[in-house]
Amino acid sequence: MNKRAVQAIGVAVVTGMLFLQAMVAGGVASEEMGMVMDAMRNLRRADNVQYELVSFTRGEETTQKIWVDLLTENWLEELSVQDDDGMVVFWKRFFSGSEEWMSDGQSGWETVETSSSVPGINIITEFPLGVDDIAETEYLEEEECKKIIFTVCDDVLEEHKQDFLALLEAERQDERMQEISYQQYEDTSYKNASIVYSIDVNGQLREVLFSMDVTQPEILLNAGGKYVLGEKEAYQMGYSAKVVSVNDMEVVKKIEKCAAEVNAMQ
Repeated sequence: MNKRAVQAIGVAVVTGMLFLQAMVAGGVASEEMGMVMDAMRNLRRADNVQYELVSFTRGEETTQKIWVDLLTENWLEELSVQDDDGMVVFWKRFFSGSEEWMSDGQSGWETVETSSSVPGINIITEFPLGVDDIAETEYLEEEECKKIIFTVCDDVLEEHKQDFLALLEAERQDERMQEISYQQYEDTSYKNASIVYSIDVNGQLREVLFSMDVTQPEILLNAGGKYVLGEKEAYQMGYSAKVVSVNDMEVVKKIEKCAAEVNAMQ
């Protein structure tokens, strides 16, 4: 990656993940959608869940490992971001039910403004599309699981792009990076989006995979210290969500151990 683009990584990652999150909206059930929603309902009824999210976009990969106690609403997140130069950023977040704490693994735990929502939980517990949003549905029966593949209509991608641009417009407040980020996404196109759900023989949701093709100009920092748009590049963008365990006491122990660390800092 061009070294002048290093300082633009934060915007590229954050805005990319915001766009993925913006894809989530309510839907109307079809037969295949009903299978997925039943599996998601099983997860919502669980006592605890451990899952891993991997988001990928041009040259960057973000890994989130999440442990959540659905009875107490306490959760722990371990997050790492790695770019194509091997640079890694790591931190932890812990939510105690009323307060959120963050640690970089070096300077202890500090309280932060809380969102209270479990990171990425909607990906494995809420279906994001309505019948009219789906261009094609494919059902595959495999030995250990069944896979349901939904191809998203291009019109839906364009609609969410415009919604996201409106969000950037409202928040940019004449700052340089927000301005260039708006221009970048205005010149971005999205195609071939699909969501794959893997459900095991017990009706348990095991994995969600979302991907789409993106054509987008790169953000660069020129010799004069100004952010500019570079050439357009084509790449894939998306995420995977893997359910690691359900109703496992090790999840509770992991959260309790973190809570003890936080309490010791007070």
